This record gives sequence, C-alpha cells and structure tokens, in this order.
Amino acid sequence: MITICITSCKKDNINPTSTYSDEMILHSNKVLSLIKQFDEKMSSTLKSGEIIELDSAIWNTEALQNYTYAFPDSSTKDFIVFNSNYTLAVDANGMVWLSDVQVLNNQMEVDYQSNLNSLQSEVKLMHFCDVILDSVEGNIAYISSISGFGANLLLNTYWSFSDDDDWIWCTLYKP
Repeated sequence: MITICITSCKKDNINPTSTYSDEMILHSNKVLSLIKQFDEKMSSTLKSGEIIELDSAIWNTEALQNYTYAFPDSSTKDFIVFNSNYTLAVDANGMVWLSDVQVLNNQMEVDYQSNLNSLQSEVKLMHFCDVILDSVEGNIAYISSISGFGANLLLNTYWSFSDDDDWIWCTLYKP
C-alpha cells in the first residue's frame, strides 16, 4: 500500500522539448537566414538566370530594405513619408528574373539614400519601408514603396542613471 501511495504521488517529470520562445528563436533565425540569402543574391555579380515568383520578390525586397536600413524602435520629432513607384517585367506564370529584381533593389537603395539625404537634420533615419504590388498589367508589375523617415531624435525622454550609461540605454541626452 505504501509503495502504491509513493508512486502515485510522485510528480511526472515533464520536460518539454521545445518552448514557445525556442520556437520563436528558430523562426526568427529562419527568417533572418532567408533575408541574408536574398541579400547575397542581390549583391552577386554572377548572372544566374534564376527566376523567382513575383510575390517572393515583393516580400524579399521589403524585408531586405527594412533589415538593412530601418530603425523602427527610434523616436523622432518629425516624420516624413516618401512614395516611390517601380515596374518589374513578369512572365505569364507570375515569375520574374532575379537580375530584374537586382535592378529593382538597387533602385530602391538609390531612392532610400536620396530620400535620406533630402532631410535637413543632423539625425535622420528610416523607420519602415512597405513594398506593395499595385497591379500587374500584361507583363509589367507596378510596384510602389512607402517609406517612413524620421528626423530629429526625441531628446529629454530619458534621464540617465549615471554619466556613462548612455551606451546601454542609447540616448544622446545628458542633463
């Protein structure tokens, strides 16, 4: 009887092999890996003759712009939105040449730099870039990019604990 009581009262030792945070880390690493692979393809000087789906081109160009240039967690006093329009050749199956996507990505980077340089502020940054497929007419895809830029960081929003903690808390303000 004592043996039955001891074994029945014993806690089951359940060790989940995967927690939610582990799954999120794996998913994040997978997404980052996809963005980095796309970046390598955009930086390659080799003509691969590869084609990809139009939807993949849209997702990847947006992801790469945001991963490379955007600072969504920064607070700025001023917020400016820029719209840009692009075209991309599409075949009958909704596929695009990777070399054409490279040209699109390069133009987006030129426009990013131009928009950033047009801001009259010492501190300026991009908060986000949204790449949208507007329409496909015949063999041309019409794409727009909406980019939100910020200028003039919000200062006085953080009071330092000590004189040298700005490297931890990312503030430029010293009281």
